Amino acid sequence: MKLQQLAIAHLVLCAAILLWDLWAAGRAAQLRSAPRPLVAISGLAGLLLLPALAVHLLSGSLLTGRAFASIAWIWPLTVALVAVQAIYATTRGLLSPVIGIPLALYDLLLALIYVAAYLAATGYPITEPLLVLVAAERGAIALGTVPAALSLPWYLHVPIIAPCAPFRRGVTGAMYVAVTALGLTWAGLIVAALPGASSAVRSYERFAAERLRERPERDFTIGIKVFPTVGALVPTSSVQRDLAIADSIGTQALCIYISPRGTSAAALRSLAETLDGVRGERQIIVALDLAHSATAAPDDAGKSSNPSGDVDALSRDAARIARIVRPDYLVPVVDPMSIGAPAGALTASTPGPSIRSLRSDRAGGAPPKSPAVASGRLLDLWKRYIVSVAYAVHGANADTRVMAHIGGFTASDSALYAWAASRSSPVDAVSLTLFPGTHGALDIRRAERTIDAWLVAQRDAPDKEHWILEAGGYPTVHGDLSQSRALWGILAWATNHPVIRGVIAFEASDYSARLGLQTPSGRIRLAAGTLKRAIAGLGE
Repeated sequence: MKLQQLAIAHLVLCAAILLWDLWAAGRAAQLRSAPRPLVAISGLAGLLLLPALAVHLLSGSLLTGRAFASIAWIWPLTVALVAVQAIYATTRGLLSPVIGIPLALYDLLLALIYVAAYLAATGYPITEPLLVLVAAERGAIALGTVPAALSLPWYLHVPIIAPCAPFRRGVTGAMYVAVTALGLTWAGLIVAALPGASSAVRSYERFAAERLRERPERDFTIGIKVFPTVGALVPTSSVQRDLAIADSIGTQALCIYISPRGTSAAALRSLAETLDGVRGERQIIVALDLAHSATAAPDDAGKSSNPSGDVDALSRDAARIARIVRPDYLVPVVDPMSIGAPAGALTASTPGPSIRSLRSDRAGGAPPKSPAVASGRLLDLWKRYIVSVAYAVHGANADTRVMAHIGGFTASDSALYAWAASRSSPVDAVSLTLFPGTHGALDIRRAERTIDAWLVAQRDAPDKEHWILEAGGYPTVHGDLSQSRALWGILAWATNHPVIRGVIAFEASDYSARLGLQTPSGRIRLAAGTLKRAIAGLGE
């Protein structure tokens, strides 16, 4: 089963459990024989569940979370209330222990996890065992769905309200068994993920003692990705907050993602005026986020499966952006090899390992191509697109350099890198992504070794400058300190490679994923101080 199908299945199961919870809470409120405390707890849990879940999902992004950050505690409180309901119903003998005990244990486990996650998100120092629990819960979801689930809030576990009526055969009894089995399965996956989560949380310690290498030529740049993906409008509140944190850190570059087909000339001019205040002091990098344009990979005729994917039109949009915004660098596409399936819209703009699904188009009733053939075809199409954009941008603004981005480390990514870094490619620079995964810092080290091998293989080619376009960690999964140490370790590795000219931290604030240097409530994470220390140290 494909990863995106597993992800959809998980979301469907969560929706089914929500319906069960509403049914179980409503039924408990109608039982005259049930104790009044249990009726009150069940009714309150059912009443709070949907609003609490909405607050939980909305409070994780700066775009919606400022209004909800102050009441984000309502979700862990509701999960704890469900756990109390299940424990109460089980201890009072209102349902069979075979049903009640597993549900009570599952809900109690979730209550510990979500309370710990809330405390960690607010900056409260929690003990390592609690942090490992949080990491195990996120890791279990990521392993069972998609890697991007580590940071995306809508992938979660839903608490299960215990039924207050005795077990009976029939449809109701089958529902009891199914819900209990699902709770046991989810709890088992979390417990099974505990050893790996413990290793992941501790893995970042290796970065603490590493040192940055001095760059006498002062040719190393540290920047941050700012703003959500710019579309029809430039969000004013995000601009002010992100530029403020960039000023406080002293970053030397700003990276902005733009949705090319959804951005008007007025929005681009507004963005250009905003950047005029920092132009010259900081390098400006613009990346075209085709995932947010709902654009798939172009086909042989230069079209994609979506009308917005016309290569000529996208090249004209890139030239227009280069002419109006006047960036120092323009990235034609973020993580191209992950685009080409609907699930790419969930992952292509999210750093770290992403869904890699290739289309197997049928033409004239022919059987689908093999994965290797489809991969090679997709690679050739993306090369053609990047070449088209490169020529268009160079013609529109001679001062804008084109930077190819490779977002993963598959065989297709390796081939795309080899082409981009070669003499035959018209791009001026190459950029990569360095992010941990479910194994923490070990994933960063593996990626660095792969990049080292790529650099060795390209040693006969001209030394095109390299950047790390997306670097960071998972502060809400492995803790704030892990994000700080991950960035420090990436900077230490990058400064030891003269060909690497800069690292861009992803990102200034929490937007689609909880990866930022500041939370929706305005709390500044430890990683911001790490970047400031690195900039000051390299500048001395």
